[in-house]
Amino acid sequence: MFKLTPMRKIELVFPREYQHEVTLALGRDGYFEMINMQEMRKWKDIIAFNNNNEKINDVDLFTNKVLHFMRSLEGKFISDDKVIKNFQYEEGMLKQLQKELEDLEKGYSNLEQEIILKNHYLDIFDKMVAFLKFYNDEDLIEMKEFCLQNECYFISQGIKKEKQKAFNSLFSSIDYMLPRPTLSNCGIPLIFFDKTALYKVKNNEGFLSYMALENPGGTFYQKRALLTEIEKVKEKVKIRLQKLTDQIKTFSFHATKKLNILYYKGMIIKKMLEQECMYGLTEKTVIVCGWVPFYHVQSLSKNLCEVTEGALFYQSSLPSNKLDRHQFPPTQFNNPLIVKPFERIITTYAVPTYSEIDPTFLVALSFVIMFGMMFGDLGQGLVFMISGLILYFNKKANEIGINDVGIIVISLGLSASFFGICYGSVFGVEEWIRPILYSPMHNINQFLELAIIYGVIFITIGIALNMINAFHEKDYKNFFLSSNGLVGLWFYWGSLLVIVPLIKSKSTDSLFIKMILLIIMPLILMVFIGPLGKVLNKNHIEVEHEESFVESFFEMFDTILRYLSNSISFVRLGAFALTHIALMSAIFILSEMIQTHVGQLITIIGGNIFVILFEGLIVSIQVLRLEYYEFFTKFFRGKGHLFKPFNLYEL
Repeated sequence: MFKLTPMRKIELVFPREYQHEVTLALGRDGYFEMINMQEMRKWKDIIAFNNNNEKINDVDLFTNKVLHFMRSLEGKFISDDKVIKNFQYEEGMLKQLQKELEDLEKGYSNLEQEIILKNHYLDIFDKMVAFLKFYNDEDLIEMKEFCLQNECYFISQGIKKEKQKAFNSLFSSIDYMLPRPTLSNCGIPLIFFDKTALYKVKNNEGFLSYMALENPGGTFYQKRALLTEIEKVKEKVKIRLQKLTDQIKTFSFHATKKLNILYYKGMIIKKMLEQECMYGLTEKTVIVCGWVPFYHVQSLSKNLCEVTEGALFYQSSLPSNKLDRHQFPPTQFNNPLIVKPFERIITTYAVPTYSEIDPTFLVALSFVIMFGMMFGDLGQGLVFMISGLILYFNKKANEIGINDVGIIVISLGLSASFFGICYGSVFGVEEWIRPILYSPMHNINQFLELAIIYGVIFITIGIALNMINAFHEKDYKNFFLSSNGLVGLWFYWGSLLVIVPLIKSKSTDSLFIKMILLIIMPLILMVFIGPLGKVLNKNHIEVEHEESFVESFFEMFDTILRYLSNSISFVRLGAFALTHIALMSAIFILSEMIQTHVGQLITIIGGNIFVILFEGLIVSIQVLRLEYYEFFTKFFRGKGHLFKPFNLYEL
């Protein structure tokens, strides 16, 4: 629980023909974090490297096109593990995927263009009907012939010349109703068709069949017949348009599935190319180096041997202190489910190095305890618990990966409920249950004293963690002489042993000797941390800045002030507990000022909601401050990086 997952450094050498197969195997396995061979000193000048930048750019262009097409179809990408499991990389694969995308785009474009054209035709017919209905029969010259071709009409004769101005003002914006030079004085002929058909008309193409209407009853009959014919053709166009709409829906459904596959294939190729840029190349072999959790080493080696058909050199080794700083092992936490959500608090501050103790359990325990001390209320704690349960089992929260925060909220609710029982507080009422410990409001001095004692223990644990980390790293200077080492602990507890009895009994017996032994001596050692630390760390791998006496002298004063302020900071544990009680008392006083029982109930319920939300937030911030500034600063290096393996299932 206090130890991070042990890592092993893996070095692989295999024939170049298996490069893509090994990359796929590592990505599907998901437990291998690459080390960039270009950053390794011993290989940098003797091996070559893949330059896949141009290929990666091509893949980016391809995936962006897929994304754009998917958005136009209003589809969504759904992760499909089958695509990754069945994926096999081949040279020139991207061109094949691009061809499949082009075919999809072309098929969709053809359907879309035909739909646009059909709607265009319907618009034409509506304008033709409007044209015919706009004029009286006597305004229309005899229309002897018209034709129907691709749902377009041609009228050889049109309206009278004196009506041309009125027609132009009405239909001037219609670009597909084009006037033709008049061959006679009988009127202005009109051609109804789209612009693309204009060139066919000029070449005498497209007008293959003519329909001539007899004129037994005059122009009125011809106008009515033409309107009837237009309606018939409109119905045909609408039927075709409905079929096209159904076709494009079916096409979009199948195209979305295909685009999903194309996108993930493109992303797999990109991930592979990026990882292969980290490989080292010789004339016939590939060299790969990375980190693997110790428990997965055997499984990975067996898998890679199968992929390379036994043509694999495989070496596993423990992390070395002589590694370049950027090659330090990554950090992987190893905590149970109930503690794991509190890793968020750790990583928000920084990531512990591989050699540090994992403080997650201590952070979880202390965070929960301090929150409960400041927010002790049985009823409001139960509200927190219920809220945490709802969050933990919420599907949407699970989808975005924050449902584990529900465990934190449940833990805080349990702690608040426990301390509420200790304080005898239920929704701010202190008469319903008898306190097991004591009420903070009626025992202020004892409660503040308890908060300080907790702070002393908490700070001591932080110093102890720093000493353990320093000893593990063989940093004896930090272990013995730093303000957060053995000398710092000596000074801190020495000061307590001198000051606390002096405050309580006001006795000065042996005060001078105690001050020299318990306070002055550790401070003198801190001043000489430079030369003494050089002796202690003469074989230490890291070359650190050697403090001068002046720096050490001022560091000593900083240590004195820091320990004093750190200890006093924990007074806020008691102060916020008192604030909580004061707030609830104010709410009850306010409710008593209201005459109606309903108003009083609403005030009390609203006040509790306000306290839960507002004070809950403030208390959480204060707890974080105590964690980060009074605890983490004692031991936390924070120079590590999280273990981020190459995993194709997390594209």
